Amino acid sequence: ANGLRNRIVHDYNGLDNEIAFNRVIDLLKYLKKFMEEVKEWLKKNC
Repeated sequence: ANGLRNRIVHDYNGLDNEIAFNRVIDLLKYLKKFMEEVKEWLKKNC
């Protein structure tokens, strides 16, 4: 995690903003799916 932070903050090795942005969008999709699955599990088990 620190390596990514340093690359972003200090622009080490030239961070490609488009690649980083697309990766964040992908991660948000996975997070949304995970949250939906947790919500369904909670409905069934609580």
